Amino acid sequence: MLAAMRSIRNRMIVYVLAGGGLLLAAGATFLQVRIGDVLQEGFDDALVSKVSALATLVTVDPESYTGIEFNFGDEFMPEFEDEDGAEYFQLVFADGRPIEHSKQLGLGSLGFRAGGDAEPVLRDLVLPDGRRGRAVELDFIPQNEGEDFGPWIGDSDEEVHAGVSGATRDFEARFPGAGVTLVLARSREGLDRDMGMLRVATVSVNLAILVGLGLVLLAAGRMVTRPMTRIGRDLMAIDPSSITSRVELDGCPREIAPLVVQVNAMLERFQAGLEREKRFSSDVAHELRSPVTKLRLMAEVAGMDPHLADEQREVFDDLDEAARRLESIVHGLLLISRAESGGGREDLEAVGIMSLVEGVAQDAAAALAERGMGLHLKGSGDCTWVVDPAHFTIALSNLVENAASHGAAGTPIEISWGESGGTGQVRVRNAVTGLEQAELDHLFDRFWRKDPARPSDGHFGLGLSIVRAVCELLGWKARARLVEGGLFEVELSGMPVAVEGE
Repeated sequence: MLAAMRSIRNRMIVYVLAGGGLLLAAGATFLQVRIGDVLQEGFDDALVSKVSALATLVTVDPESYTGIEFNFGDEFMPEFEDEDGAEYFQLVFADGRPIEHSKQLGLGSLGFRAGGDAEPVLRDLVLPDGRRGRAVELDFIPQNEGEDFGPWIGDSDEEVHAGVSGATRDFEARFPGAGVTLVLARSREGLDRDMGMLRVATVSVNLAILVGLGLVLLAAGRMVTRPMTRIGRDLMAIDPSSITSRVELDGCPREIAPLVVQVNAMLERFQAGLEREKRFSSDVAHELRSPVTKLRLMAEVAGMDPHLADEQREVFDDLDEAARRLESIVHGLLLISRAESGGGREDLEAVGIMSLVEGVAQDAAAALAERGMGLHLKGSGDCTWVVDPAHFTIALSNLVENAASHGAAGTPIEISWGESGGTGQVRVRNAVTGLEQAELDHLFDRFWRKDPARPSDGHFGLGLSIVRAVCELLGWKARARLVEGGLFEVELSGMPVAVEGE
């Protein structure tokens, strides 16, 4: 059941890591986009600067065939000649007529919009050599450097400064379509590589942060939940034999202290109730012992009168049987009361276990014969243990009686004993039907019966309670379990093995 419950510490770690992961992912995405934009802007600015510089080399030449001269020198810009990492340019008129292009472009084309945009236009494309690239287009009117086309009289200072003078307008009139488009393209592999490295670095840093955060949370979670773990361990160690124990309040966090106080108060009430129950059982047993014995003797004597009619004799016989049952209950309660009060602790001695086991077997022979059940003894020699012979005999007798009463008729009962780790163990095993695993925890409870509606048949559910009381008195352990083959086994352990010479 505990394994199926969820841990507060684990849930806290999962929630914090999930929330932190989302925040880190959002922050990393934002930074990646922003840094990517900065890298893209730097790349684009370099393209625009270069295409603007190339545009200054384009001038009006009325004597040329096209009327345009591109003062471009290959020796000064080798990047347009490099076959491995070449950059490309093309210069065309606004109507698409070619003027000039880079050598590596060959018969290819970088395309153009021919939209007459006032600002450079940037776009992605696939370069002629198959690489991913980025291009910039600049639409402009070449400047006039010839003597025949100087500034006109009447041109404003702004027109002269912008190069759009009367001479230029005159040139446009003489050479229609003289507006040109310069397209510059270069590979963006370096940019893509930098952005890829940025993504990898971002993911790696985020993962490292999450791992580090997880380790910190794990350590912090252990520190925070350590008091609760200790409280749980202390509570699990408390059982009826250690009901006087309490959960330590020292070192508890302020938030948990009220819970610890309430738990200790509950244990106080439980202890008081348990002690009242024990006192009540003991007082009732003592008060009923003499009257029940007297009632049994009176019924037995009255039943011996020879003048009684058969009907009257039957009534006294029933009364005698009921008195004997009451006497058995009182006797069991007294045994439990004496065991719980500590009686017998001073009667420990080193005894041979085989003789005690054989004595119990002999006493139970008649009851076993009535049910057709045999008794098999299986031990590792005559072990010598330090026990209270009387209490050991009481415990083992009740185990055998329980097996004889509730075991399957006609099946054998086995008593085995042995030693391990300096202590002795004795086991009583018998065949059963209808007993379930969930019922094992109730077998040692007082007056517990599997079916309360069924008659007791002289058994009142005190046998195994007496066994547990004896074990708690002497520091032994009693454990019930179901084993393969439909067998039920009760094991008593913890009996000290006698050391030679002591």
